[in-house]
Amino acid sequence: MLDHLGSERLGNMVEHYRVKGRVQGAGMTVPSWKSVDVIRLVYEKFRPMTKNSGPLSAGEVSIDGKQGSLYLTEFQYWLWSSISATKELTHPEVDAVTTPQALVRSLLASTAGKIKAFEVHLDRIEQRPPTFLR
Repeated sequence: MLDHLGSERLGNMVEHYRVKGRVQGAGMTVPSWKSVDVIRLVYEKFRPMTKNSGPLSAGEVSIDGKQGSLYLTEFQYWLWSSISATKELTHPEVDAVTTPQALVRSLLASTAGKIKAFEVHLDRIEQRPPTFLR
């Protein structure tokens, strides 16, 4: 998925586009277009992993006062799920509830867990003799 240099470059890009402050107006926070672009880039880079391993955890976020889990899916949206609700989110909606840095950290941890599970599965396969030789 992402080698060390790839994740370092992505981290540098996130830092470059980091939103230092958000514009406040009429009681709303207006996200920077730059952070939305970084979230879109993060989505595009991590999405191929979901095709084989299922959704990746992107952290815990609060929406409408309810705490829930955010997932990157193989579909064209992010998925937010709480005990009582599930919601499909767009990139701007994700930008409004979390930061690109938090997304990257959560997705890297989730990806590492999925790769570890693949390694365990491969170890089990290697321990069994091929059935076609019997």
